[in-house]
Amino acid sequence: MAAMGSTNLPDDYSLTESEKATLVNRLVAEYSSFEKRGTMSESDSFLFFCAHKNPLLCWEIITRVFHATTNRNALCYLACGPLEDLLASNGDKIITQIEKLAQQNIAFRRVLSGVYKNAMTDEVWNRVCKIALDDGFFTSEDDSP
Repeated sequence: MAAMGSTNLPDDYSLTESEKATLVNRLVAEYSSFEKRGTMSESDSFLFFCAHKNPLLCWEIITRVFHATTNRNALCYLACGPLEDLLASNGDKIITQIEKLAQQNIAFRRVLSGVYKNAMTDEVWNRVCKIALDDGFFTSEDDSP
């Protein structure tokens, strides 16, 4: 994972299973205790890069983080950070997979309610809006998705 901070991430960049697991664990820990900070962590920067350079790897990491936690802070940050970045930069390439998970998992539909339009195309944004479930999860006191 030494290359995680690299700005020269090739399109076919991949991580070993061990590196993916380490990255997911770091992201869950960081996102769960998220407080406003001025800079992104190395792990978060790497995921931002993946959103632009390798959307399939980014999507895989996002889904692993999603399945690894029910923490409201982590899911909120996942929505308005990496997931939103992915949709803004490569929404046309990934929206079908996002819709598929949303159809299978109501908790993921709730996560989508934390995504903002950002630089998404109108078509991608409309598709996100159709599947997002805004039932107050991010504003309620109950931590269960």
